Amino acid sequence: MHLARVSVVLAALAACARPQPGDTPARVDVTRLGPDASTALATYPSDAGVASGSCVLEGDGEPGDDVLFHEMPDLDLAPARGAAPLVRVWGRARLYSPGRWSELPDEAGDGRARVDLRLEKRAVQVFGYAPLAMTRFHARTDIPVVESHVWILEHALVRVLGIRGKKLAIGADVPFDAPKELRAVADCEALDWEPVRASRAKAMTKWNGHVLRVELHDAPHGPVVFEASTGLLFVEAGEPFDGFVHVTGARWGVRIDGFVPASDVDRRPTGAGDGAGHVHYRKGPVVRSRVGRTTRRAALFARRIDTGERVAIGRIEPDHDVNVLRDDGPWTTVSLLEGELTALPGAELVVARADVLF
Repeated sequence: MHLARVSVVLAALAACARPQPGDTPARVDVTRLGPDASTALATYPSDAGVASGSCVLEGDGEPGDDVLFHEMPDLDLAPARGAAPLVRVWGRARLYSPGRWSELPDEAGDGRARVDLRLEKRAVQVFGYAPLAMTRFHARTDIPVVESHVWILEHALVRVLGIRGKKLAIGADVPFDAPKELRAVADCEALDWEPVRASRAKAMTKWNGHVLRVELHDAPHGPVVFEASTGLLFVEAGEPFDGFVHVTGARWGVRIDGFVPASDVDRRPTGAGDGAGHVHYRKGPVVRSRVGRTTRRAALFARRIDTGERVAIGRIEPDHDVNVLRDDGPWTTVSLLEGELTALPGAELVVARADVLF
């Protein structure tokens, strides 16, 4: 009888100890991971300031022959929300890399999201936390800024500011003198991580005038719905009517449609084109040393030089070549052959010695 009661109590305690749906997973103490457990990767739970929504932005990042490249800043990754960054993904590599952004912050949060990238021709997976604003996503559809009058165009580059309610608060840089940025809200499905294809990108191809400023009305003598000092915006202008002209214009990812004062439209040719400039990409320093090859899927760590603390930041697929810089007991300091991921000052990349053959 007593044994039966003890069994019931132990079963109840075990049930309480088991993780329940929705429980926050415990952090993995990666400083205790030894070389024999190198394939174990740390996972990090969401912290305060993370939106409750489940929006995930992702894409293959594989450019085609007709891709319009844009400048991409370097991305410094931290192993946890609020921690100091330890590694850098160089801007050039980010354009080619499949990526996934999750745990998006609230608009008023800390601005960091979880980032998962595949580098070195998908052979290296790296993850961490970085400011969401450092990445430009692509609009999958026209996104209204002023309903029926101003849109951020499909395929335009946008920055995600965070979660607002059940939508994404976004911003798009525009080459206007003022404003410098257009802001809007969009559904999660309206954005993705895919390169812009020139054959599909919208542009203003039929224009017969230009304006240096936009005072957009919803009707002749109607209320002003949008104002901008554009510098130079090509438009397709109709015939003057009661002192106003109906214009449509699309340039640099923005489209307008409405009425402007006829005096603001200049129909003289400017000789200006709508070409794109050259973009120069940065790549991390490549240090040539002994070349080793991973013998299995190997966990990739960032190690703080001053303390020796190791933090799991990703993994390397089997049979992938790496630069072997030096051995340190059961650990090996490495660098990547393509230089797409490097350690920041004060840190170094390490893998278990048993995972590399050289």
